[in-house]
Amino acid sequence: MIPFFLGYALLVWWPCVVYRRRWQGFLAVALGTLVLVSLIRLHIQAGIWTGGRIFVPVFQSLLIPYTFLIAGVGLYINLLPRTHARGYCGRCGYDLTGLDPDKHTCPECGRAFEYAPPPRSEPVHAPDMPQAVADPVAKARARARAAERLLTRTRASADHPR
Repeated sequence: MIPFFLGYALLVWWPCVVYRRRWQGFLAVALGTLVLVSLIRLHIQAGIWTGGRIFVPVFQSLLIPYTFLIAGVGLYINLLPRTHARGYCGRCGYDLTGLDPDKHTCPECGRAFEYAPPPRSEPVHAPDMPQAVADPVAKARARARAAERLLTRTRASADHPR
């Protein structure tokens, strides 16, 4: 029984994620809720037709909150904003990296965008900052050399007591 509930939830919510803020996502929630309401109604009607032999109250007590859960979470997912990572078009998701910085429209959908240069991969060095401070590897090597000098001074003072 649990795989049915989980599988049905994923079946309804997946289109909601894919078609967020579009009519297809809202249609998926509406159809999913309609199927569950129809199942509740069919269960009640089957109890009436059979004189109560098929009616299972536990099934009703599970199915009604489950219907509200499916509809509520589906609507929540649909109302989440559609966002794309930096460097992608906010409307269609087209990868904008490598485009001419003078053109500020998406070649896929035509939406205007603000050009942002790609992030730098190498560390930025200030003109007055020594390389050992800016570069972590050089910083570690400088620490190792300082520790070695301190160790040799300590050994030398231990060999020649005052």
